[in-house]
Amino acid sequence: MSGIGLQAAVVATIRFVGLEIDEWDILGFVAQAMFFSRFLFQWLASERRGHSYVPVYFWWISLGGALLLLVYLVGLERPPVPILLGQCFGMLVYARNLILIRRKRRLDRALAVEAGDTLYVHGDRDTADKS
Repeated sequence: MSGIGLQAAVVATIRFVGLEIDEWDILGFVAQAMFFSRFLFQWLASERRGHSYVPVYFWWISLGGALLLLVYLVGLERPPVPILLGQCFGMLVYARNLILIRRKRRLDRALAVEAGDTLYVHGDRDTADKS
């Protein structure tokens, strides 16, 4: 089923239950699903490791989901200001975490070069667990 066919099916189904949904609302649902999926992926990553763990892609998905939600909210006739501001603040936090992660990885690589640890420098070791 093509994207347009799927969209028409979703809209027809929603109309059947009495709700009026347009393309903009579908963007909102996709954005919300993306934003929610970060928790699912984080949970799965933690289960795989056997302890609480926040992978880097959690922050990327958070940033992408927040950006899509922001686009959706700005496009509304009367965007809810508290939610708009909350998404903006959240995006700053997600971006800052990505900056901190990048900074730490650069420092870890520099220290590895200094120590002569070529496996770590070339990415053959798991850098996420280094503290």
